[in-house]
Amino acid sequence: MSAKGWLLSMRGPTYAAVGARELVYVLPEEPQIQGIPLAPAPAPGVIVWENRPVPVIDVGLLLRGAEAGAASAATAPGGRREFAAIVAFTGDRAGNAGVELGALILTKVPEQIEVSDDQAREIPDEFIGHGGFFTSCFEHPELGAVPVLDLAAMFLTSVRRCEIGAPYDVQGSLS
Repeated sequence: MSAKGWLLSMRGPTYAAVGARELVYVLPEEPQIQGIPLAPAPAPGVIVWENRPVPVIDVGLLLRGAEAGAASAATAPGGRREFAAIVAFTGDRAGNAGVELGALILTKVPEQIEVSDDQAREIPDEFIGHGGFFTSCFEHPELGAVPVLDLAAMFLTSVRRCEIGAPYDVQGSLS
């Protein structure tokens, strides 16, 4: 059996994937993030899309910490170009189950992929500390292990933490 999805390139370099139906839109211009005071670097604020605020997560910073931002800036010739992908997931915010939106910061335009069952593998040790943010993992022929994001877990946990002011550790991870 196989499944279609999107390969996402983020800071770090970090690669992850989402299901085919979870990617809604890729903003054609660099995202204009409306900052939230004291927000942690991995969840810097919101963007306005279709007249509604959409929370932003920089997955590269969330998973890899400060070194991801430094590595990305150091390797980007003439400045870094970023994209924002609008993603949809089923959520439960304030008791209202339904479709929620989020935005992910990307370094490249997403690439369509098809993954078969024989590519399945365990989540590598480097991602174990963030295991709650992944539904599974697969072996990409060129990139190695690519985790599949659990968008609901990632956004609802991060947004809730920002709302109540929970601390992040120095690596940008939820503590």
